[in-house]
Amino acid sequence: MSRDTPGWRNARAVVGLLVLFSGVVFTSPRWSALFRATAPTAPEDEAGAGPVATPTPDAPADASRSIQVRLLFPAADRNALLIEERAVAYDADLARQLEQVVTALATGSRAGHLPALPPGTRVLQVLVDERGTAFVDLSKDAAWTGIGALEERLAVYALVDTLSLNFPAVRRVQWLVEDKPVETMAGHVDLSRPLRADMTLIAEPEPSPTPDDAGPGAPAAVASPTESPR
Repeated sequence: MSRDTPGWRNARAVVGLLVLFSGVVFTSPRWSALFRATAPTAPEDEAGAGPVATPTPDAPADASRSIQVRLLFPAADRNALLIEERAVAYDADLARQLEQVVTALATGSRAGHLPALPPGTRVLQVLVDERGTAFVDLSKDAAWTGIGALEERLAVYALVDTLSLNFPAVRRVQWLVEDKPVETMAGHVDLSRPLRADMTLIAEPEPSPTPDDAGPGAPAAVASPTESPR
């Protein structure tokens, strides 16, 4: 029987395919390992992975930026709280911003009003919870002696109303001294629970004098010159 017949040719083709298939099967692990060793690794951003956020430390108050706040101090001549505007350093963190304001309040009035906090009081920390309660932790110097109930009430709400007036997110204020709750500052006002603002204690701003109120000796207002149309 001739080996050049179509049957023999088909048989040789089948045997050749079987040999080729066996070689691929037995050598494929070596080829795949070689490809893995030589193929370049794609960067994370090219491989589809997003950038990894790097934690940054809390930024301190920005001394180059400031905000205007309204501080409240007890009046020296009446039973009310008076507004005194002050610029304080800006801080994006609410708790640290409140600490800036309470510190400004503790430094005292620049307009001759009574102090809201006893001299020497330091602000240790301010925290705000999710309910809008600001916990103001003061040093042990925050204790009045020898003042009456009305004076203590004005001093307490000078702080409470200042925070509530400037920051709507603050709904209540809890006093702490050396990280502990206190019962009172001077024996009259209960500080064992958070206090809401009492805006009725704030005095209305006095109206600016008008020319009629200034009297006959006051200089008349001079109108600004205007250019005549040509």
